[in-house]
Amino acid sequence: MVLMENIDNAWIRVQKKTFTRWSNTVLSERMLKVEDLTEDYRDGVNLINLVEILSEKKVGRYNKKPKMKVVRCENLGTVLRFLKGENVSLVRNRFQNDSPLYSSQKNST
Repeated sequence: MVLMENIDNAWIRVQKKTFTRWSNTVLSERMLKVEDLTEDYRDGVNLINLVEILSEKKVGRYNKKPKMKVVRCENLGTVLRFLKGENVSLVRNRFQNDSPLYSSQKNST
């Protein structure tokens, strides 16, 4: 069990490092940078910028310097509504192999 936790933790570290690097490559277009995924995407500003760059569309109005939690949540809601409007499906895929959704997709092909 401890070995699986170590493998899992190593996988998480690699994924964080890879996504951080990729994010910084994309966000460099707007001279933005991500150090800590949890903190730097928390207020929605970097996420909005990332989505705008990738989609080549404007997400809409948002607060560029949110201080209060409610405003940070509004920013995140803005980007989520935009993604929904673009028919982007958001799924958690970390344990895809164990999920019933993955199994049903796998069986249907």
